[in-house]
Amino acid sequence: MQVSSLGLLNSRVAPVTTGSWCLPVMNCEACPLAWLLCPVGVMREALVFHTVPWMAIAIFAAVGLTVGRFLCGWVCPAGLVQDWLYKIPTRKFELPRWTRGIKYAVLFVSVGAFAWFFGKYHFGFFCNWCPVAAAQVALPTMVSMRDWTFDAGRVLRLGVLAGVIGLSIGQSRAFCKLLCPVGAGMALTGRLSRLRLRVRSDRCIECRKCDKTCPVQVPVMTTPGNVLARPECVGCLDCRRACPVDALPLGYRPGP
Repeated sequence: MQVSSLGLLNSRVAPVTTGSWCLPVMNCEACPLAWLLCPVGVMREALVFHTVPWMAIAIFAAVGLTVGRFLCGWVCPAGLVQDWLYKIPTRKFELPRWTRGIKYAVLFVSVGAFAWFFGKYHFGFFCNWCPVAAAQVALPTMVSMRDWTFDAGRVLRLGVLAGVIGLSIGQSRAFCKLLCPVGAGMALTGRLSRLRLRVRSDRCIECRKCDKTCPVQVPVMTTPGNVLARPECVGCLDCRRACPVDALPLGYRPGP
């Protein structure tokens, strides 16, 4: 599904008007093949004019309430590429859990505060060092135009991209955990997800295969209530597929 999403999101062959529509996934709107805007871009265009980004907030809230971070695990192109990178055989490692709070600082500071106070051209604003933009726009432009000059902005963006690639090879979903502002926004709204994944204690045999297979190290087996409501859960359902006794039923609860 992620491969299909990557193709569908980046299959535009002629200019179209996208308005303010976006999906809460990391896919750079500056890519000439992209159909939709990036949520960060939608927030930026409101914040630089000192207005509330209601469209982005509404989309985050609607998706989070309906399916949690399901799009992170099944639709986001950045998530797919990280999954590919992690399959490269090399030594794997874990990062301290406190580092997962960095993505919230990225959302509120590098996206929100910088756009509001300094504008979208400041080097500290997220889009100016976004590794996804580097992979989808900066590198293809350099190759197609044979432009190998390196100014400060290009060095910053490509340097962050190289760092994220290195981390993603050794750490599953490193960008999602550490830096993704879209993931941070979905983590906040996904707590209200009506899509539910619960551990049935009457079936669970405590093999912990669910915990071991989780790409973002959510303690699935000991999670009370809805696993998908945990802020780090990306809704990939790897835990459900790994369970040998079908102790993780998936359902939808429209009410609170």
